[in-house]
Amino acid sequence: MRVPDGALPTRPGAAITLTFLLQPLDEPWEPDPATDATDERPLDITVRMDASSAEVSPSLMHLRLTDARGTAPGDFRITPTSAGPVKLFIDVLRRADGAVIQELTAELPALDAEDLEPSR
Repeated sequence: MRVPDGALPTRPGAAITLTFLLQPLDEPWEPDPATDATDERPLDITVRMDASSAEVSPSLMHLRLTDARGTAPGDFRITPTSAGPVKLFIDVLRRADGAVIQELTAELPALDAEDLEPSR
């Protein structure tokens, strides 16, 4: 998940665009043509995102995983509805049968109350 520079901390009503990109992180990975996705037989995934104290749009995104390069990037727009931190809940599902491949959580820090400008 990528957050644009300067987008944090979160503020109520200020939308942030988060970019989701599924990529291998650790060891180099080569797909097994018999069982893994390939260019000829891609794996369609659904990314489902929810958040505490924020609106998420879209909440579902369909992406295609073909090989070790991962997926193309997909953007989610998060709009905080309160002054607290925003907790993100991200599920990556195999689209064909809905099986959960990965569950992720992350927290976006909020602007401290003393940093808020007084309303006029």
